[in-house]
Amino acid sequence: QANKAGHVLVPFVLAEQECPLRTMISLAYDAGGSVSDRLEVIRDGKTSWFECVILPIDAERALVLIRDETYNLNVRQALFESRQRYRDLVVISSDFAWETDANGVFIFVSPHGAMGYSAEDLVGHHPIEFVIDNEIDKSELPYSTRTPVTNAQVWMRGGDGEEACLVASAVPVVDHEGMWRGARGLC
Repeated sequence: QANKAGHVLVPFVLAEQECPLRTMISLAYDAGGSVSDRLEVIRDGKTSWFECVILPIDAERALVLIRDETYNLNVRQALFESRQRYRDLVVISSDFAWETDANGVFIFVSPHGAMGYSAEDLVGHHPIEFVIDNEIDKSELPYSTRTPVTNAQVWMRGGDGEEACLVASAVPVVDHEGMWRGARGLC
């Protein structure tokens, strides 16, 4: 017996020469308990993924619970690809990408660093340590912005002691409750 969705799925699953669902059922009987696994089904040239749980009921029957996980897996894959794309662009960019935390401290700096400093030299430090104008208010820096900033000029001291004018664009980072947690930007 199967519900409506199961009636659509069963022919595709059972049509395979080495049916993974039958294998899972055999494993459940051999184990004397439940078995779960992910099942790949190709229908009309499209791949779908199903999370399957097999529960033996008696010697001749088993309860097969199947949940379509295709959407969730596709979203996770898209998120992974998006993060990988972002990471690749940051790594190859000549710009200085950074993020600060709620204390204004660098928690991320693009791998190549900036201004003659390595990423390791900058992470864990407050940007004010590198700013030349000691009288500037920390809240005026793009590294602590509460609103989006574009083309802000900041004079900073480079690793070689030379002055460098950075042009920064930044956005605030907020948590799910809307609380400010830092800033993220490019120079």
